[in-house]
Amino acid sequence: MGFTTVNILKDRDLVRSDDRDIIGIHTMEAPEGPQTAEAVANYFKRVQADSHWCCDNNSRARVIPDWAIAWTLPGANSRSLNIEFAGYARQSPQDWRDAYSLDMLEVGAYCAAEWVIKYNIPIRRLSDTQIRNGDKGFAGHVDVNRVYHQSSHWDPGPSFPWAYFLDRVRVAVGLIKNQPVEPAEPKPQPDWNNHGYSMAWIKAQQEKLIDLDFDLAPTGKLGSLTMKYTKVFQKLVGLVADGVPGPDTSKALDAAIARKPDGSVRKPNCRALQRAVRVHDDNVWGSATDKAVLAVREASVLGGNDFPHGVRFTQEVVGAIKDGIWGDRSREAHDDTVISVQTALRAMGFRPGPVDGVWGQQTDEAFVAARKVCRV
Repeated sequence: MGFTTVNILKDRDLVRSDDRDIIGIHTMEAPEGPQTAEAVANYFKRVQADSHWCCDNNSRARVIPDWAIAWTLPGANSRSLNIEFAGYARQSPQDWRDAYSLDMLEVGAYCAAEWVIKYNIPIRRLSDTQIRNGDKGFAGHVDVNRVYHQSSHWDPGPSFPWAYFLDRVRVAVGLIKNQPVEPAEPKPQPDWNNHGYSMAWIKAQQEKLIDLDFDLAPTGKLGSLTMKYTKVFQKLVGLVADGVPGPDTSKALDAAIARKPDGSVRKPNCRALQRAVRVHDDNVWGSATDKAVLAVREASVLGGNDFPHGVRFTQEVVGAIKDGIWGDRSREAHDDTVISVQTALRAMGFRPGPVDGVWGQQTDEAFVAARKVCRV
């Protein structure tokens, strides 16, 4: 089925129940990532709460066996089997139809299909009356809470795609029984690839990059510009530069946003700037660093597209092929290097303006200020 099954079994506080008439649907209220199911399952092992399955886009994590009561659906705990989906109740219809959520719904549909077969549960969303009467079917946490008023939870939220999900359960039942059925609605194919992360997650990381003055829009789609800026940031903080803003990159972005100039006379760390212009990162702004940064500055439009140390030297500084011809590839490498310089200047406590690859007036003022403080 294209996903992995892991057992992160809770071995305490288990109570048996043989009544099974509701398949409960929940959101974890946790970020959507490729390890969310495992992380939340491990969390459940430590607290007085749990679920039968935790699902994300590539795995399902078993927390307790089917016979055990899951303490997650007050009012119907003893009669329910429960699935926790990565994400939030506040998600929009578009959030539920991104690549991550569509893959996750497939995982959850397979879990539910196994129960449908095992416990003879109809594939339908229960009404309040049906829940109260003990009828069999599916219900969200919000539905059961509306009937029994024993919690304030409203997951899986008003935008959860019930019709689509139940149809995928029906398809999964057919696959398990080796009796294929046609889906009412084919699985949508998003026209972008978020590399295992949801639109909500990518949007949050884009907003962090924007807070660091990178010039992009928070679309929730991991496009070429977001990957380009992410790679720049990852290189500067010493992470693997794959362009995918995962948990480690997210933490580094948070740290960069929280970092403020301390107002002391201690010189800012210029190692990231040195790495940006491909000189030895010894945190000493000496002649080699100065020469390299000035080469980038002078090769810009503001600097007059000049090459005081020769085209080949500037190409070496920006990481282009040293052929002595300042063509399109060299200009593109120059602009990428300016992005790195702008990012480094900001991390040092200066304000280069938008991180856009253009050495403009704000970038120049930030460079002059940094040079005055750091140069030896």
